[in-house]
Amino acid sequence: MPSEKNMERKFINELTGGERIESAFLLRRCDLRQTRGGKFYLDMQVGDRTGILPAKRWDANEQLFEALRDADTVLVKGTVETYRDTLQLAVDQIRRVKPEDVDLSELLPHTERDIDAMWQSLLDTAASIKNPYLGELLEKITGDEEIAEGFKSSPAAVNYHHPFIGGLLEHTVSILDLAEKVLPNYHYLDRDLLLTGVILHDIGKMRELSRETNFKYTDSGELLGHIVLGVLMLEDKVREIAEFPEDLLMKLQHLILSHHGQYEFGSPKLPMTIESIALHHLDNLDAKLNAFTSAIESEGEAEGNWTQWNRMFQRRLYRK
Repeated sequence: MPSEKNMERKFINELTGGERIESAFLLRRCDLRQTRGGKFYLDMQVGDRTGILPAKRWDANEQLFEALRDADTVLVKGTVETYRDTLQLAVDQIRRVKPEDVDLSELLPHTERDIDAMWQSLLDTAASIKNPYLGELLEKITGDEEIAEGFKSSPAAVNYHHPFIGGLLEHTVSILDLAEKVLPNYHYLDRDLLLTGVILHDIGKMRELSRETNFKYTDSGELLGHIVLGVLMLEDKVREIAEFPEDLLMKLQHLILSHHGQYEFGSPKLPMTIESIALHHLDNLDAKLNAFTSAIESEGEAEGNWTQWNRMFQRRLYRK
């Protein structure tokens, strides 16, 4: 297969059934499976900046799997097929390729919103916090160049919601907007605490997820996860602030630890404060709505009124 650079490509959201393609993709997932007859095949997902496409290589073996299992980018030749009203790729040839030999701007999905404008919106919210300790904490958080870069470039997830460059920032700013709309209805919510919790709740994702050539979990992401990493990042900054109140730190820790809402969703604690309940539901609302629209958009112009089975929602979604 030829080199990918400078090769004219057709993006996933432009594909139709029956097309032959030869192009570079991100290898989002690669599993070695067996048919009922005992033959090996590769069950994969490939992606570019417009979406993700299921892919199968039926004539496979353990050697091919080992050659691909940790690959970020691959060159693929195959046929686009329609299976159960959903497009998938039947792979004839596949090999790993160095990320520097492909155009990553065509492969890595990116927020459609203006990153600088979103960052300024976050800074404006941080500047509006009246509690002096929370205000100083947010100054240290947003003034940290590594954290600022992480906010702007990190995805919010590998697959399910906001899985693109700038996704963490877009998700955070979206929840801040939702919180500002909710706060006037519930006067007993502590605005400063809730908005600080929104900014901090997913901060650990910038260390949980790699974003240079593909969206994968880092070693610390696998071993600790973004919730623990976020609490550690919070505590590092609090140590720089003299006489930061212990009870305020505990409330912030709880907001991060409980924002997934349920133990089965990876939350170490259930929400036990009014602000943590609000944060959980605002976070869940934004994540679920983004995941819903992404599931529909990722299938492009697929026929029918329903998406394929969605793992996040555990159902098919009505798309008409």
